[in-house]
Amino acid sequence: MTTYIWNALLVNPTITTLGDRVTALSKLPLMWEPGIKWNYSFTPDIVGRLVEVISGKDLSTYLQEKIFDPLGMKESGYNLSEEQQKKVMVVYAFNPDSTLSRMEAQPSMKGNTIFSGVNALFCSAKDYLSFATMLLNRGELNGKRVLKPETVDLMTTDHTGEIKFRLDTTSQYVKLASGIVTDSLGTLNLEPGYNFGLGLAILQDPAKAKRTELAKGEYFWSGANSTYFFVNPSKKLVGAFMTQIASVGTPNPYGFYFGDQMRTTIYQGVK
Repeated sequence: MTTYIWNALLVNPTITTLGDRVTALSKLPLMWEPGIKWNYSFTPDIVGRLVEVISGKDLSTYLQEKIFDPLGMKESGYNLSEEQQKKVMVVYAFNPDSTLSRMEAQPSMKGNTIFSGVNALFCSAKDYLSFATMLLNRGELNGKRVLKPETVDLMTTDHTGEIKFRLDTTSQYVKLASGIVTDSLGTLNLEPGYNFGLGLAILQDPAKAKRTELAKGEYFWSGANSTYFFVNPSKKLVGAFMTQIASVGTPNPYGFYFGDQMRTTIYQGVK
C-alpha cells in the first residue's frame, strides 16, 4: 500500500499541482475506517488545498504573505534563489551497515509547482526556530500575529479521541522518528505515550513514553530528512534539531536517538 501511494502521489508525472495530487488522493480507498487507527498521511496536503481554494492563491504565495514575511522567515520556500541554493545541504541515506551514502535523488530546489503540505518546503534552522517560537507565543512573534491563540490551543490539543488501535508498552514496533513508529501492521503509528493534535504530535504520558525528563504537553513534529522541533509551553522552551539524513522507512539514529539526546541535554541544562 505504501509503495502504491508513493507511485500514485509523489512520483506520478501527471501530477503537477497540489490540486492534482489531492484529486488523485480522493480516488484512493481509506486504509482504515474512521476511529479505528491513527496513521500519518497526506492530510496536510488536503488542508493546503483548502487554503488554496478559500484564499484564491497557491499555497506558496499564501505562506509567503501570511507566515514567512510577517515572521521574518527569509530562508523558507518551495523554490530557492541561486544564493539560497548554495546553502542547501546534501541529503544522505542511512545504510543497513550504519554508513552514510549520498542520496541519488536530491530535493529539487527550483521549478517546483506542487506546493505541498507534506513535502518539498525548504527552511533554515533560524526560520525553523522562529516558527516554533511563534507557536510557543500562541500565534505571535515580535509583534506580528499570524494565528489566534485559540487556534494554537486547538492545534496542540489531542484529537485522536476514541481511536481503538493504540500502542502500549507491550506492543511490537520499530522507531522511525521522535514519537513515530512502524507498528506490527507495517503502518505508521504513534509511539506509546503520545497523542496527536492538528499537525503536531503531543507528549501525553512521559512515563509511558519513557521520557520522564520531559513534560506532559510538549508538542513537536519531525521531517523526512531527520529535522525536528519541539515546543514546551510549561518551560517556555523551544528547540530544533536539523540533520540531512533521509529517515522515512529506515530506522536510523538520526531520526530519533540523536534528537532525543539533544532534547534530554537541553532539559538537564534548564532544571
